[in-house]
Amino acid sequence: MKLTVLLLAFIISLNLIIIKSQKIPSIPWPPQVTYNGTDANWTRVAVTNYLKPREYQTVVYDMKNNRLIIFGGRTANGTFLNDLWSWSFVANRFIQIFPGGQAIPERSDHIAGVDVAGQRMFVFGGKNSHGTLGDFWELSLVSGSEKWIQICSKKNSTSTCNNLPPARWGGFGGSFVGPNYGNIFFVSHGKSGFAAVKSDTWAYNMTSGIWLQITGTDGTQGRFVVGRDQQSPFPRFGTQSTMLGPLNLAIYGGCGAGGFGGCPTQDGWLMTYNVTLGKAVWLKFPTCPVRAYNGQAVPLPGTNQTVLNRYGSPLFFGGYGGNIGGGYHSNNIFEVYDTTSSLTGSARWARTTILSLRNNPTLTPGGRTGASMLVIHPYGLIGENSDFIIFFGGRDRDSTVRSDMWYLTGQSITGRRYKCSGNTNYRMIHGILMFISFGVIFPVTMMLARFGKDSFLPRLREKSPWLWVHALANIFGCLVAIPALVLAIVAVNTAHFTSIPHAYLGIIAFAFVMFNPIWGAVRPDKDSDARAGWAYVHLWIGRLAIILGLINIMLGILMIRAEVVIFALYVVYLALYVIIFIVLFLLFMKKSGDSCAKALNPKYKSDKYDY
Repeated sequence: MKLTVLLLAFIISLNLIIIKSQKIPSIPWPPQVTYNGTDANWTRVAVTNYLKPREYQTVVYDMKNNRLIIFGGRTANGTFLNDLWSWSFVANRFIQIFPGGQAIPERSDHIAGVDVAGQRMFVFGGKNSHGTLGDFWELSLVSGSEKWIQICSKKNSTSTCNNLPPARWGGFGGSFVGPNYGNIFFVSHGKSGFAAVKSDTWAYNMTSGIWLQITGTDGTQGRFVVGRDQQSPFPRFGTQSTMLGPLNLAIYGGCGAGGFGGCPTQDGWLMTYNVTLGKAVWLKFPTCPVRAYNGQAVPLPGTNQTVLNRYGSPLFFGGYGGNIGGGYHSNNIFEVYDTTSSLTGSARWARTTILSLRNNPTLTPGGRTGASMLVIHPYGLIGENSDFIIFFGGRDRDSTVRSDMWYLTGQSITGRRYKCSGNTNYRMIHGILMFISFGVIFPVTMMLARFGKDSFLPRLREKSPWLWVHALANIFGCLVAIPALVLAIVAVNTAHFTSIPHAYLGIIAFAFVMFNPIWGAVRPDKDSDARAGWAYVHLWIGRLAIILGLINIMLGILMIRAEVVIFALYVVYLALYVIIFIVLFLLFMKKSGDSCAKALNPKYKSDKYDY
């Protein structure tokens, strides 16, 4: 009994120390009480070391208790967490919660949502040191009686659900918490293990407890798809996403590694769940802003549309742009999309800087990855004038993982229209250069060496100018391929570059064309017995490089989901190339009677190898 009393006293004193040590700002509740037009400002409201700095956690708004619920994530050294904290808007402090029930495993990169009416939080999936998770949990949010309950799992559990979504991490979804909150919890996209990137979408009815797969048209896509007119987002993870309403969410960017698209990518989508059809209906935004993944997104305060039953505009912030996006995105830049206008086809991206903070980056959270961002609509208040934005945690551009919290107030953020024409399409330039080298230069110079010297250039053969034309053209092709390869590495996240089959073939073909000119430069003398064997290796390295290059161009066209007409034109081009090669072979090579077997015989002398 004494031990229990002492332990209880220790816990109470520890919490008092934590509360006392936290900086309590003099911010009114709610922090914004009147609509202030175009004004917007960041305010840091909490810095604490008792709540471990973390990234890829979830933060949700417990509306009825007027608090945030912070769960899980991972620390800077990769330690996965399962602790539970709240942020009280009344007391302006973090409070650790020690829930009852089962012990939920540590995790990061999971999906969480709140059932406002039922006072519950749901958690699905994620990952930890044991791998990808596929379990589904419920947390009672009754203050003082918080309790974890495992609903079901498809991995490492005796509690199973036949219709539970497949395990994943880095997906997006959740539920809408606002004045018109609903009862649907969404799970979409994500990644399982290292290479299995997903594009399916699921809806969980928090009232009936039933899961339903609602993957939209063209949603279950393979690795390669012809045509850009897909009707659902291609497989991806690390996507910036936010709920806009009970049945709506918006996404932007993400990583489609493994041949499923760019990493990071730059497309945005609006999803509406059609309950009658039981299907997610996606609307694609114009591809415009810089590439990004693992950033944040929230509804833009002040844009709640009563007719649409959702917010009209999402706000995208931060994230990592990869090698071509300048690393971590700017402190003060927002990417705002007017989804209300998008329904009429007149939507525009706007890129906005909070001018008063441009020269004071310490007054903003800065561009981060793995942070949490959500809009708060204070419970019991009518109207939108009190909506504001919360920002918590994540990793900053100095690779420091944080546990600070910020408010962003101001309901209208205006900015200049974003000029889409200013973006450089590195992948397109890469494709054009590779087509010039592997699709034109190398095949033409190969046919010149194969057929030309014995047929339509006999007069030039004595001084071998065809050989110099062949050699210089191939060197030029190599010079074109080098920047094309550099652009390929720059255009995708390097961590995922080698997970793409297109990259494997490209590197092998590139190695062949780089090696062959060197091999050609060290050819043996004409009278050497090794001359014929050397020529045989030289010929087949060149042929393999061209074959791999032509195949890889097609894979690249499929991977970027180019228009069907581009795919069709390339197929016609390949067919013409094959026809021309066969015709030249029948016209010029059939008469010679040469064979590979003879070529390997050192005593065999033929003009074909006499160069």
